[in-house]
Amino acid sequence: MLIMLVVHPVASQTPGNSGGYGIELGVGGWLQGRASTSVTTSGVTTSSNTSGFRASLGFHYWSSENLAVGLTLSLINAGADVTAAPYAVRQETNAVSAAMIDARFCWPVQQGKSIIPYGHVSLGPVFGFLTENSLARQGASVETTVGGRVGGGVDLLLSHFFLAGVRGSYLVMGDFSQPVSGRNNFNGLEFQLVFAIVWGSSPVQ
Repeated sequence: MLIMLVVHPVASQTPGNSGGYGIELGVGGWLQGRASTSVTTSGVTTSSNTSGFRASLGFHYWSSENLAVGLTLSLINAGADVTAAPYAVRQETNAVSAAMIDARFCWPVQQGKSIIPYGHVSLGPVFGFLTENSLARQGASVETTVGGRVGGGVDLLLSHFFLAGVRGSYLVMGDFSQPVSGRNNFNGLEFQLVFAIVWGSSPVQ
C-alpha cells in the first residue's frame, strides 16, 4: 500500500523562462509502517513505525532556462517503542530526516503545451535521531550519513499558478553506524502524486 505525504519544491517554469519559484505537495510513496504489541518475560512492548513515510518541505528557483535548484528538508521515517515492565516503563523514539540540495532538469517543450517532463537529482546529509527514557537511563544520540535521490516525473499545468503531476525517484543512502528503527538504511523507491503552487514565470507561457 502506498501512502505518503510530501511537501516539496516544484519547477515553476519551462525552457525559455527563468526566475520562477514553486512549492509542492505530494502524496504517495512506499508505506512500510507497522504497529504491533508483544508480550515477553520482560514486559509488554508496543511498537509503531512509519518506515517509508515521506514528508518534506523545500524551495526551488529556476536559475536558467532548463535548470532549477533548491533545498529540501524531509522526514524519511519515524517510530516509537514502549515497553511496560512490572516495575518500569521504557520508551524509545526515533526519526530519520534529510537536508538535500536539489537540481531539476526540464525537457524542452513547445510553447503553449501544458505537459512538462523533467528529471531530478538530490544530494545531502541524512540524520538518524534516537532517544531513550527509562528509570535507569535517559539519553539521545544522532547518526549521520550521506544520501541522494535520482528520478523523474511529469507535471501538468492546471492554471497559471497550479500544477499536478506524478514523480518517481530512488532514495539511496549510506549505512548508519548503528540501526535506527531496526534498519541501517532506508533505501528504496518513492512514488508521488504531486500538487504545486507556482509564481514568477509561469510553467507554460
